[in-house]
Amino acid sequence: MVFSQAKIVIIGNPNVGKTSMRRRYMGESFDKNYLPTLGCDFSSKTFRFNDNRLNISIWDLAGQPRLESIHPFYFQNSSAAIIVYDVTDHSSFQTVEKWLTKFLELSGYSNPIVFFVGNKIDLEKEIQVTTDDHNKVIQQLKDKYYTKTSVMMDFRTSAKDGINIMNLFETMAKQVYKHILGLQRLKFKHTSIEKAVPGIYHSVFHELIGPIVIASVPMDLEVTYDASLGENIVRLFSSLDFEKVTKDKIQVGKIAWTYPEGMAIYNAFVLPDPDARGGYQLHSVIIVFATEIIHLSIQREEQIWGHLHGTANSIQKTFARTNLPMNKMLPEEVPNHLKLEFVSLLEKLRSEIYHLLME
Repeated sequence: MVFSQAKIVIIGNPNVGKTSMRRRYMGESFDKNYLPTLGCDFSSKTFRFNDNRLNISIWDLAGQPRLESIHPFYFQNSSAAIIVYDVTDHSSFQTVEKWLTKFLELSGYSNPIVFFVGNKIDLEKEIQVTTDDHNKVIQQLKDKYYTKTSVMMDFRTSAKDGINIMNLFETMAKQVYKHILGLQRLKFKHTSIEKAVPGIYHSVFHELIGPIVIASVPMDLEVTYDASLGENIVRLFSSLDFEKVTKDKIQVGKIAWTYPEGMAIYNAFVLPDPDARGGYQLHSVIIVFATEIIHLSIQREEQIWGHLHGTANSIQKTFARTNLPMNKMLPEEVPNHLKLEFVSLLEKLRSEIYHLLME
């Protein structure tokens, strides 16, 4: 049996129904009280084809223009895209080609798979983009970009009524699987579960010198300025609502992770520091799950959050007890006993998560 994985992104303007489509397919209820996606939402689904398995990570990206700067991180290594527009909003239809060109530029694949979807067909009296309009423009896009993609297909759907939603995602999965077996163009790994263990990081953010990262991964315990870790963590911190974190003293969430590719869940918290900007230091505990085990992490998500929260509390207590001016210290100046205490907490967390996933 071969276990493979792929990443697809659902993209398009705000309010076109991307999240509702994903939720409908995953068996979650349709929510008519729309709340805009902040950054990215995530789901995972494992498909069986004969004796093989394909795990698809479905990344639901926010369409707001103010979040365009983070799109490169989410588009990267995506083998397929579902580009959604709202049939009751002609302006969203006009941006389909813009989303297509951006995906082709940033996905990292020379011939990815692209599906075009017109959503909200249940609103018959409000439709601005007819089936004829859809067919004409989508065919033009297929003719124009056929050399840059391996497959292009199109659907008209209703997330509210469930029309064509199952067919859309099942067809996408089949095309991705066919692409893996036939064309061999996708860069999938076949890693044993024993090697796909989660990496766990604690980061200390500094206004002037950037993040100090204390990393706890198999065979590698160190304080590091690793560029890829720093890039991911700076992106995570830039997505936080600092005012909310300082008010609530905590913020949790998920984010796409690159180098290695996967999903991260985090627990961000603040500690009082009169010398820091805003009067607080910002910290986080982050667990990074390799693509190969994302589906397992979702199955154990509630327990994982519990372990993560417990470790964050322990780290907060350690900071409070030591009362060290961490915001003014360089990495090499962090006391060894404090490094070891953090590493011990993180190794305990990593061990707990690993055994939880292996149950």
